[in-house]
Amino acid sequence: MEEPPAKKRCAAFTDKECQAMIEQIGASVDPLFTRLSSNRSLVDKKEKWQGVVEAVNEVSKVKRSRRDVWLEFVRLWKEVHRKGILVRREEKELEMAEDNGYESTLGNVTLQ
Repeated sequence: MEEPPAKKRCAAFTDKECQAMIEQIGASVDPLFTRLSSNRSLVDKKEKWQGVVEAVNEVSKVKRSRRDVWLEFVRLWKEVHRKGILVRREEKELEMAEDNGYESTLGNVTLQ
């Protein structure tokens, strides 16, 4: 029995595409991420996301769908969140080391 053809992976987002996405999301962050209400409908949100997709596709060599753009946004958001956690953890460790009598020198902990 023949195997179905393997799915081709979509090309990774370029820096230009990510920058266009971030700029467009930043310009309309309130309508994109507020809860639905009588003032904000799902149609409005879909239109705003379509605007983000169009901005990405203007600089892209690969046609991106709304789902592709959303998934890349989620991936970037998770990466930023994870790095923030790591930075806070490192700051806490350095603070604890200083409290215990160690002096911090550019991230390296040395005895006083």
